[in-house]
Amino acid sequence: MANQTSLRAKGVSKVLIFAPDNGAVMHAWAKDQRIEDSKFIDLVGDPACKLTKAFGLHLEDFEVVDKFGGMSCKRFSMLIVDGVIKAVNVAYAIDDPTGSGMLSDLESVLTKKMIDDIDAEAHARIRSSQTLQSIDISQ
Repeated sequence: MANQTSLRAKGVSKVLIFAPDNGAVMHAWAKDQRIEDSKFIDLVGDPACKLTKAFGLHLEDFEVVDKFGGMSCKRFSMLIVDGVIKAVNVAYAIDDPTGSGMLSDLESVLTKKMIDDIDAEAHARIRSSQTLQSIDISQ
């Protein structure tokens, strides 16, 4: 949330913050973060973890699931361009399944990776555009 300016400057039109919680929890979190009326950031809940499972981002570590009292989601960032998933960054390790060992730096780590992904996608689009422009179709 602290990186809105840099994300907007990169052309990001929307940030979705995703969690395996219900709508009431997500609304309370948005209110606490003072973003409930944001047009840039939306908090999205997945209380049954259907989308979490479909993405393959559910925690399977029994001890972690038991502590959280049910299914939970790995911490991640995802770049989606025109409805296509371009990159997924996951804070996860065998010895740290929740990524909580990274919490002190987690937002900046995932945000930096996301900004790097945005830059890579922009460069790929530029290269693709230049390639198309250099093709001579007059023959």
